[in-house]
Amino acid sequence: MRADSPGHSAKYGSYTMMNLQSNSVIDIQLIQSSEVGNSVRMEKEGFIRSLTMLEEKGVKVQAIVTDRHTGVQKYLREEKKDITHYFDPWHMGKGMGKKIDGLAKKKITQDVGQWRKSVVNHLYCHWLGKEQGSGSSQAQQHAKD
Repeated sequence: MRADSPGHSAKYGSYTMMNLQSNSVIDIQLIQSSEVGNSVRMEKEGFIRSLTMLEEKGVKVQAIVTDRHTGVQKYLREEKKDITHYFDPWHMGKGMGKKIDGLAKKKITQDVGQWRKSVVNHLYCHWLGKEQGSGSSQAQQHAKD
């Protein structure tokens, strides 16, 4: 999801759906915040519109990779139970890095800051290694939780 301004006050947002096997963009949805009530709801709406368009064209979506947007997670969990949901490792690493940064600001846990780069890199390498066929990834399974 890309918005016309940072934060949660965007007027427009675009949602892009890609086919990761062919590395090609298969749909782009433009959403105006007034269509959905507020800018926070734009990402979920863009996702639903893209997925609906694919299904109407006969595409059977078996698995999908998204960021960790709670509205999209809930929609997939409740409405599209047959689609396996994975989280984008970049967003997972970003979230993990922010949590480590928060811990590093506290005197009692400041030493964990030295491990930030290694922990985030390990997450990426673990994911990429598993994606290349060396086994099943625990990181992928977190989407089900």
